[in-house]
Amino acid sequence: MIGLPTLAIPPGPKPPRFGINQSYVRALVAAGCAPVLIPLLDDDERLRAIYERLDGIVFPGGADIAPHEYGEEPIGDLNVVEAARDRTELTLARWAFADDLPTLGICRGQQVLNVALGGSLWQDLRHQGVTSIEHSDADGRARNAMIHGAADRRDRYPGQQPAPSGRQDRRTSTTHYWTISRWRHRGP
Repeated sequence: MIGLPTLAIPPGPKPPRFGINQSYVRALVAAGCAPVLIPLLDDDERLRAIYERLDGIVFPGGADIAPHEYGEEPIGDLNVVEAARDRTELTLARWAFADDLPTLGICRGQQVLNVALGGSLWQDLRHQGVTSIEHSDADGRARNAMIHGAADRRDRYPGQQPAPSGRQDRRTSTTHYWTISRWRHRGP
């Protein structure tokens, strides 16, 4: 059973509810897993009861992590933050690290894992002068628009095959205007 934390869906035509992008569930099922959707709970005892039954956790993409979670004040135009989601996911990530439970972070999930270990984030790459490239999709471009290069670094790791056709640089799409600034890891 693989845990998949949900997000809060505010009331609208329907009452408030918890949910997640179906592509995460489909991918876990296709990989032979039994996904377990984890609601955002304030009760650690009930959250721990769910956690204890899991074989791993996938932390999905989503909204910004509140800067106070990594010891910073918000800068510029902070997007939506979800305090209940931050709390639930950071709690689950810290338990998983302590218990050596397998985890996978996708987009926001990678930042959650880093913050849970004590790392920090660049809140806005352009605003903080890290890059001049517009990484958000606020300019209206398609999410799959190729906007900047990314180097293939497989040659840096023993046993890895070189990039196909010897090509080292690729174009990539991105909507990540925030990223890890100080990486924390456990182990040597």
